Order: sequence, then structure tokens, then C-alpha cells
Amino acid sequence: MFKWFNIKSDKINDYDNIKSDKINDYDNIKSDKINDYDNIKSDKINDYDNIKSDKINDYDNIIFFFFEGESSTHYAYEYPLYVIIGKKGCYPSY
Repeated sequence: MFKWFNIKSDKINDYDNIKSDKINDYDNIKSDKINDYDNIKSDKINDYDNIKSDKINDYDNIIFFFFEGESSTHYAYEYPLYVIIGKKGCYPSY
């Protein structure tokens, strides 16, 4: 990518080798504040590859509960209750 200078700064759009968590640099930075889907370790973004977290949408250990019947606006089975079995306990859907 074209670069004007070789300055070291985290305040410009230099997408090569700078170390910053304030811009969208998807290459080599170490940050949990941007959408870097490669190798960062964070439970605060939607990184479905290598992060260690039980707070994202991990659909491996979800138990669904379906109920029969209907209300005045929706069928009950359209919005099932589910429980995520995570490392720190259960997370209900409501």
C-alpha cells in the first residue's frame, strides 16, 4: 500500500507495521478494541476463531426449549427460550 512517509505514529492511517489500537489495522497489531478477526485474544468483539470467551454467540452448548401454543400475536415456538452453558454458569435468553 502507498505510504507517504516512514514515520512512527498511531494517529494516521498507516496500515503496515504500526502498533496501535486506535485505527483499523488488520495486520499485526495487538488490540481488543477493533474488529481484528485473526489472532487477538479478546472476549469483547465478535471473533469466532481463536478467542477464549463464553460471552459471545457460541452455539455449541445451547439448549433450546420449545413450547406449544400461541398468544394473540405470535406462535410460542417462534421465540424459543434457550440456555447457554458457559464457563461461568448459564445464560438464559430472556
